[in-house]
Amino acid sequence: MRKTIQNVKLTKDFLSYGHYRLNVELENGSILSVVTGDTELVSDLDSVVDTIRERAKERAIEFVMANHS
Repeated sequence: MRKTIQNVKLTKDFLSYGHYRLNVELENGSILSVVTGDTELVSDLDSVVDTIRERAKERAIEFVMANHS
């Protein structure tokens, strides 16, 4: 799983108060997206602490992979 996480690109888009779209771009160019209201996760993605930010990135990617439409 770790190799998969390292080979993808994670981005986020603000939608509205407390809602964000998380996007995962896979190696093959396909994009998976999911909307979340988990503001703690989104906040952790912007953390200045590397370990918190990297853990949040892993959680976000796993969340998108499990819940994309």
